[in-house]
Amino acid sequence: MKHHVFLSVMTSMITLCCIHGSAVAQERFRFSPETYGVVAKQSAGHPNERARWNGIWNYSNQQYPQARKHFERAARYADKPSQFVLGMMHWHGEGGPKDPVTAYIWIDLAGERGTTAELIVLREKMWESLTHEQKAQVRERGPGFFEQFGDAVTMARTNTQIRRFSSGRTGSRTGGSPGTMSVSLGNEAADTCATSDSPPLASLGGSDIYAACRTDPEHYWREQEHVLKEMVAGARVAGG
Repeated sequence: MKHHVFLSVMTSMITLCCIHGSAVAQERFRFSPETYGVVAKQSAGHPNERARWNGIWNYSNQQYPQARKHFERAARYADKPSQFVLGMMHWHGEGGPKDPVTAYIWIDLAGERGTTAELIVLREKMWESLTHEQKAQVRERGPGFFEQFGDAVTMARTNTQIRRFSSGRTGSRTGGSPGTMSVSLGNEAADTCATSDSPPLASLGGSDIYAACRTDPEHYWREQEHVLKEMVAGARVAGG
């Protein structure tokens, strides 16, 4: 399966930072202003992605409290990758003190759809490491988080924006090409969608921005599960 830019850049930044330590990330990965500008444009119509990229930008610049705020905004739009990142940041004490209870709740939210087996395993490892008092706090505070950030209330927000973005597209009125945005991301060419044979996002034309994986909510959320799976693959919970 080929990776698209949201896998190649997102997982490079977040896996190295939130999971393996920011010092390693600073050495191995640079999130340049040029790359940030491109992915911000390509997140049009997807408020969860826009907030997620803002969070990654702040994180890459070691502005961890600000990063948390952006990831929380993304979480309000059903962004499971951001919910996962928030869990890891709270677990490791990035942007604030270590908080295993809040970390577990975010991870539980990230695994709400139950399609990422690796995340469920990680969640259970975290649960086993909690004290009886912490588990009691999870049971007390967890429902409130789901009321704010659960799919039942957050997916509709993003779906509305995606449909509005899709219905608002226009083609050339003079018979011309919709044009192409080109940029070098410093990565191997990647597919628009993880499960499609679309052109790479490094050279993304107007028609590709409106591919089904970007404009059909059901297809879109399946693609986001691929992002989540890639991010969870290297997660660690030791030292919580």
